[in-house]
Amino acid sequence: MDQGCEALLDLSSKSCYPIANFDPQGLIFVIAYTESLGGHSFTKVALYDVNKYEDGCFENWKYDCPEIKIIKFSSSGNLILCATSENYILVIDAY
Repeated sequence: MDQGCEALLDLSSKSCYPIANFDPQGLIFVIAYTESLGGHSFTKVALYDVNKYEDGCFENWKYDCPEIKIIKFSSSGNLILCATSENYILVIDAY
């Protein structure tokens, strides 16, 4: 790990390739990754407060969908747009 890192959210225990993005104000970030539980895989999307991410996510959703490859907030920050590996689009109400 680079010694210049300010902070680290460790997902190394997950066998996934997480993606992330900031909301327009830079106060919240969203991550998405694939998680397995009991032989079943699902996609998890989670919201974190930039100043308190060490406490864990403050909101999360689980979806039975293909791996999310792109994730972005709308300009208002109220919606999250996801594009999956199998050409599905998912729109999430962020709040």
